[in-house]
Amino acid sequence: MSVFRWSLYFSSCPRFAPSRASVLKRSLSCSTATAHTETNSIKKTQKKEKTSPVETPTRNLLVETKLQEYLDHLAATQDISVVDLEREYKPSIRPDKTATDYEEEYKKVVARLVRSFSLSQLRTIAKSYEIDISSKLTKWSTAATIVERQWRWPSLASIKQEKMDSEIIHQSFLLDAKEAFLILGKDGADLLDISSRFGVHVSLSSNPLTLEVEGSRASLTQLSTYIDNLKMGIKDRYFQLPSARHVGSDSLQHISRKSGVFIEDAGEGLIRLTYKDGDEAAVHLAERLTFRAASEVEECIPALIYPAQDSNPSLGQVSLKHPTYSFYPFQPSQLKLQASKRTCLFRVRRVEDWLRSDLNDGVQDASSLSEMTHVMDFSGNFVDLRQSLAQVPSSHANCRITASFGHLLVSSSSSQSSITPPLSGSQELSNLLKWFQTEEPKRVFMSSLPHPLINCAPAQQHMIHRLVYRSLSTTKDCSSDSAEESIKFELVLDNTNFAAPQKAEGGNDHSNHMKDPSMRSIDPLEDVALAPTCWAESSRRLDLMLPDRPMDIRFSALKNHIIARQHWPTGLENYYKDFKSFLTTSDQATGQPEIPSTLRKDGIDYQLSLASSVRQTLDPDLGVSLSREPSLRLVVESTLDLENNERSRLCQVTCDDITSDISWAAFIRHCSAFIASPSSKQKSPRWDFS
Repeated sequence: MSVFRWSLYFSSCPRFAPSRASVLKRSLSCSTATAHTETNSIKKTQKKEKTSPVETPTRNLLVETKLQEYLDHLAATQDISVVDLEREYKPSIRPDKTATDYEEEYKKVVARLVRSFSLSQLRTIAKSYEIDISSKLTKWSTAATIVERQWRWPSLASIKQEKMDSEIIHQSFLLDAKEAFLILGKDGADLLDISSRFGVHVSLSSNPLTLEVEGSRASLTQLSTYIDNLKMGIKDRYFQLPSARHVGSDSLQHISRKSGVFIEDAGEGLIRLTYKDGDEAAVHLAERLTFRAASEVEECIPALIYPAQDSNPSLGQVSLKHPTYSFYPFQPSQLKLQASKRTCLFRVRRVEDWLRSDLNDGVQDASSLSEMTHVMDFSGNFVDLRQSLAQVPSSHANCRITASFGHLLVSSSSSQSSITPPLSGSQELSNLLKWFQTEEPKRVFMSSLPHPLINCAPAQQHMIHRLVYRSLSTTKDCSSDSAEESIKFELVLDNTNFAAPQKAEGGNDHSNHMKDPSMRSIDPLEDVALAPTCWAESSRRLDLMLPDRPMDIRFSALKNHIIARQHWPTGLENYYKDFKSFLTTSDQATGQPEIPSTLRKDGIDYQLSLASSVRQTLDPDLGVSLSREPSLRLVVESTLDLENNERSRLCQVTCDDITSDISWAAFIRHCSAFIASPSSKQKSPRWDFS
């Protein structure tokens, strides 16, 4: 049976025939489903039509900017050209790092490299510049490294650090006395160098002792390191003075400034030296200057006074005009080691009556001073000057008398610098003598040239290298007649290079060659004649105060004998050999030999008292020669102290025969002429003593 027939069968069969309602329902369901399907299909079609974009033509930026051509060029060449890179990417002008827009411009340059190249390309560029780039650096850091190291743009971090370092701050450094002195340096020179080297403002303050510094943060960091290193390099050294010797605190301060070494008295003659590490030369100088100061302090030279008198000194009466005297402040051209700069010195001078018409009446001129035979001690007793000078510890044989001109000064007992005299007001001679006898003030003799010799023409000049050693066993007492024992060594340099100085007094003349080997101008040995002399000397000195005259006199009674070459102290003999080699060799590397500090001869120890370079003039041109008196000699010396670099000038008249009345009278006349006042009314020629 066919399918169609079966369907008819079932549909006609009442059992299987569906009801009319079900057929209708099924028919309606099919119609509804068909309608829904068609509606959904229409909606989907409409939705697709609404969401589909409108196609518009796009721009090719690579073509418009011509970047594609540059990229194709790079791809074709495969290597990045440094020339092309700098032409296209390196700015022609670099802004100043202090400008406000520097950071913005810096970032623009780096960002442009980052956008234009890959990391591998930037590393290739750095390699072309021979810049070592770490593989851990980012793309930005690599580009920044190229800009900073090759194109010399300061990094932002360095600029920020510079701003922090340039910030002005204030810092204080606590110091003790020794550290402060060594930081100051000689006359404050080291502190000035610190200020200029680190670019800071510095000052010292007390209570507590601190170094106040103001400057940039970076400068103060460097300065702090410098001060720490200086403190760690400070050293101490001790040495013992000879027995019964002492140096005052003022003298120690004066020596400290001269040598640049901090010196303290540790008690019982023990001296402590504090210095910078490696400054051994300064320590050696400080020891020698301290020894010299100790010997000068122990000097107790007797002093006499020659006041205005009438024509008969045997009467022992002072002039009836009753002149008065006073202490006047005096500023010497150089200071001895026992005198400091803050010590005020005074000289006794006669108080003049400026309202009086006869101003020079009663004031001694050169002729009246020629009668200078009887002088007074501080007790008011008249003594014979000649007999006082003749009191040497042995016979008068080989004894000579010298007169040096200068100023006998009195130092103030006050610890503070002041021009207030130790004895105020105008005093008569009797009161002045009582004060000297009671107070026993410290006296200092400063040598100086008399007025007639200041501008005299030099003649017969000699260059002399002189060493003076003083006995450490000599005890000085004002009431004692003991003489001072010393050893002197002189090396006369006869050479045309030394005979005529190239500069006036006070300039850098040829004498400096003793101190500086570079000043040496002697090459061949035959051009210089060295004449060494060594002798032992006994001396006794006597100061004569002349308050009515512009200058005072120091007399010395000397007795000496020559020491043969074979009997020279060993240290002196070795020094002469080395010094001769130093002067005559052509090797500029040869250094100046060290001067021996101590000598020992015949069981006696001698300490170096003076090392000097002397320009000596014999019989200067004064319009008259002293050759009329065979026993008299006139010497003018300009001395450079090789240890403290101070200069002094000395005029000395020598009498070789004190036993001769004629020689003694001529000796006194010449001394009187040198100390005569320039305003004296004497009209006769000053140098006509015949």
